[in-house]
Amino acid sequence: MSDHLVKVLVPALAVALVATATFGVLQRDDLNDTKRELRSSRNDASRAEGDLADAELQVDDLQDELTAAVAAADAARAGEDPFGGDGSIDPIDVATILLHILTGDLEAADAAAAARILAQLLGDDLSVLAAIDADALADLAADVGLDSLNVEDLQALVEGILEGSVDLTGAIGDNLADVLGSARDAADGVVDGVDGVVEDATEILGDLLDDIGGDGGGGSGGGGSGGEPVGLDDLGGLDPFMMLQCMDPMAVLEGAGAGRPADDVDTQITAIVAWLERERELEFEEVPEATILTHDEIADDVAAQIERDYPTSQADRDSRILSLLGAIPTGTDLQGLQGDLVSGQVAGYYDPETGRLVVATDDPSEPLDTNGLITMTHELDHALTDQVLGLPDIGAGATGGVTADTDGDLGALAVVEGDATLTMTRYLFAELGIDAMLDTTLDPASAEAQAQLATFPHYLQRQLRYPYAEGLNFVCSVFADGGWAAVDELYDGPPTSSAQVVFPDRYAAGEEPVDARDPGTLGAPWTAAGADTLGVAQLQWLFEAPGGDRAAAIGDELDHASAWAGGELRLFTDGPRSALGVALVERATSDGLPLCESVSEWLSATYPDAGRVTNEGSEALTLAGSGDGPDAVVTCSGSDVRIGIAPTLADARALAR
Repeated sequence: MSDHLVKVLVPALAVALVATATFGVLQRDDLNDTKRELRSSRNDASRAEGDLADAELQVDDLQDELTAAVAAADAARAGEDPFGGDGSIDPIDVATILLHILTGDLEAADAAAAARILAQLLGDDLSVLAAIDADALADLAADVGLDSLNVEDLQALVEGILEGSVDLTGAIGDNLADVLGSARDAADGVVDGVDGVVEDATEILGDLLDDIGGDGGGGSGGGGSGGEPVGLDDLGGLDPFMMLQCMDPMAVLEGAGAGRPADDVDTQITAIVAWLERERELEFEEVPEATILTHDEIADDVAAQIERDYPTSQADRDSRILSLLGAIPTGTDLQGLQGDLVSGQVAGYYDPETGRLVVATDDPSEPLDTNGLITMTHELDHALTDQVLGLPDIGAGATGGVTADTDGDLGALAVVEGDATLTMTRYLFAELGIDAMLDTTLDPASAEAQAQLATFPHYLQRQLRYPYAEGLNFVCSVFADGGWAAVDELYDGPPTSSAQVVFPDRYAAGEEPVDARDPGTLGAPWTAAGADTLGVAQLQWLFEAPGGDRAAAIGDELDHASAWAGGELRLFTDGPRSALGVALVERATSDGLPLCESVSEWLSATYPDAGRVTNEGSEALTLAGSGDGPDAVVTCSGSDVRIGIAPTLADARALAR
């Protein structure tokens, strides 16, 4: 579990995974139902927006007339001819001005001021209104929504306003208010209709993300075995509520393929670059040249890099650690297993050392399909942030006596991949639309990648997916609070542990890992073979599948792991024999389950055939392995929880001291 293990998952590269591009595989019938619901919502939204546009045009027309009326009144006050021409006044024009001022729902004082201006315009002789033809006045009344209106009513209204004895609460005023109220109610209804469509779309998208992302907590029991496709309920991951805070549901409905030109790959890349720079408010120093490979070619490329960058000696040490923790079978060729796992999952990568950007597609001679486009967006985001912000140096954080800091690397890696995954998802939502989003989940390559992923040990599945799923949740939480500017700041100070990623409030509070007291040590013939950090994420993955068995999960795994405040492990070897010491610190303010009990329950489930031995001193659990199985001890004292796993009980106890 050294930095090499992290790098082998992302071999010194910033990687996009085939399976990650779709976040899971759903049943085709469920997807088609969701498509129909979303298309219906999109149609409803279009109709509602059309109605709203019509209402807004009517309001704009009334407002224009009101503005013209006020301008006429201002002109009259200045002694100018408000109607132009020879200066004569048409009484029906005066009535029109008055009515539109009133239907503009002016406050009573403003209406009185307007009436005084009109009276001045008429020379204080309201009898001029008597010249209005009754039929013309009736037509005018009908135009503004009044059932009836006569000259006497109009004169009485103006006189009352001038005297201050009549305001807009009279019979005619009520009628006018009713007209305006009805118009406003209609407009509000349209707005409510649009809001309702947005809510419906949000709910549908939430259900979709929930179906794809699962419960986000790892759960207990369930799939993840055999060759069946799995969703993120088996892999831990997406929080649909958090995701919706980072997406615009209407953008999903309205995505019309603006970012998907079909001419050629270069044109597509140009469009993505323009969108990226606009979205991220960052500019490329130089757009990297993209290499397009087939899926087989990129698999061979990545496998070769793993073989080169992940030496057999390191793979052997990691294999010993993970097998003692029950994450993989004893004797696993981890180098070969990782090569098979990662090479079958990578859809693209960006190499920050060389600037090389690679994307896989079915046919490199054709324009990119949906998965190719979002993978290209993912990798271009890596290149952009590398050029402008600088990618964290994964593997450089080992301090305090440990030779690696895998947990700290997972914290930094979550920023890099979470950022790119959020960016590509927003691109998918905004530029390609819901049909493309749903189509990605039906892509045969994605289904094949999911099926392949499900055949590997649960721990390795979770470790592979963690930067993308939990990283996406973390970056999304930052984005929801402060936008891309807040995400950019993460590169200056990325999380220092997986706990800060899984629990963003700990990152916000600056809660750093506690330096655990070193595990015990073993003398000759044992040799110290390496030390590493062990964090919340790794504990959660172990708790989810003790001994690699999802059916043995201890339940509420994240709650159990949340009690972690710090941890490290040390490996000792003697030829083919291996021993492991683990030191954990319980969080002082933990509101989770007691860490000592959680670790004891997990270790008992990891070695179910081991026999219980009477505890000594501070031992909470003492197991004697059966057959070739190791012995194991858990000791608990105050906030310290210590584990020893070794071929003999004496060595296990020495490591757990």
